[in-house]
Parts: sequence; C-alpha cells; structure tokens
Amino acid sequence: MTVSIVCPYQSAIKTLENESLYYQAYLDQCGHSQYVNKVIEDLINTPENTILITFSAGAAAAWKALDNLEQSTMVRIKHLIAFYPSQIRNYLDVEPQVPVSIIFPHKETHFELKEVISELSQKDKVMSIKTPWLHGFMNNQSKHFEDKTSLRFFQLLSQPNLLRDQAVFLQRSSQI
Repeated sequence: MTVSIVCPYQSAIKTLENESLYYQAYLDQCGHSQYVNKVIEDLINTPENTILITFSAGAAAAWKALDNLEQSTMVRIKHLIAFYPSQIRNYLDVEPQVPVSIIFPHKETHFELKEVISELSQKDKVMSIKTPWLHGFMNNQSKHFEDKTSLRFFQLLSQPNLLRDQAVFLQRSSQI
C-alpha cells in the first residue's frame, strides 16, 4: 500500500503548542481554497484503487476536491474516509461520485451538526456516523485526543480490504 500526504503548509512548520496554533498556521500559509487545489493536483496522478483517509481541514479539502476532479481521476478513487470535516458545512452542494464515509465528532462548536448530517444523508454515496468524542480525537496534538480510540481507529484503517467496503467500514467504526 502506498501512502502519500498532501501537506497544506508552504514551508516546513515547527512544532507548535496546540492545534489552534496549527490551524492558524494552516490559514496563514495555505487556507481552504489553496488546499483544495493542492489536493486536486495530487489526485490527478493517483493510482488505481486509491482510498483517501483525511482529517479535519484535509477532510473538507478532499470533499471539495471531489467536485472538481476529472472522471478519469474519479474512477481511481474507491473511498473517501473523512474524520471530523467541520468545513464541509460550507460545501454541502458537493455531489460525490465515489463512496464517502464521514466520521463526525459528538458536536461541533461553530455549527449545528445535526443539520449538516441530515443534509449529507440525502446524498447517494455519502454515509456518516456521529461518535461520542470531540473534534480532534485522532490528533495527539489536540486537547480532545483519545488515545485508546485513536489506536482502535488506526487498527481499522490499517486493513485495506475493509477500507474498500463503505458499509462494513462504517459498521466497524460505529463499534469503536
């Protein structure tokens, strides 16, 4: 399995104190629109059977990128797995042509999660779950980091065959 990272930062970033400072650096050095473009550029040469595993701003950027990809690229993407993509609320018009699994936190501070989940549930290829954890539960730099939960999700994410089946992936995710 090949792993590639689409880094939003224009330059190397030093270790920062907390996720708020990382997010501010993300906004200063890149921002949402530029990150979407970087994701699109990276996906143009993606290999067959690509599974995108994304988090937070990266999850929202990948979601938005799906709306701008050529069909020849789209057919190589088998599944987008998006952890707590809070900015997705600004891109609810996207109609993905690939399976998308969204793992939401228990709540978001800047918007009503229930309304976003309701709207996304109307889309054919989108499935989501709402977890009992807070935004950042997979990020060891977050004050909401959940060590045991993160480990269990990473164990799940290390099973490529499972990742190709959206329904099974979400069913197993909901059992964590």
